[in-house]
Amino acid sequence: MKLVTWIISQKLDPTCSLSNETLNELIQTLKKTNEHMPLYIVVEFDKVLADLLRVIQEHPSTRSFYFCGTAFTKPTFNYKKLMDYISAI
Repeated sequence: MKLVTWIISQKLDPTCSLSNETLNELIQTLKKTNEHMPLYIVVEFDKVLADLLRVIQEHPSTRSFYFCGTAFTKPTFNYKKLMDYISAI
């Protein structure tokens, strides 16, 4: 649930202020989603995982997530799929 809440919160602010330790915890959680989620949700979480792996390599003062979209880009993460999955369980 912590992961889902964090993903949704990034829609409001894609700036990354997380420590590398927290980013690594999220990465480890995302790597386990294929054990508990259907494939169509895992594909969406993989977009977040790829973005986290990119962000962790950047300088902390310039980190920003792309999966959630920005003022100039659409999100790559499909929030509707996640919300539909949550409402169905």
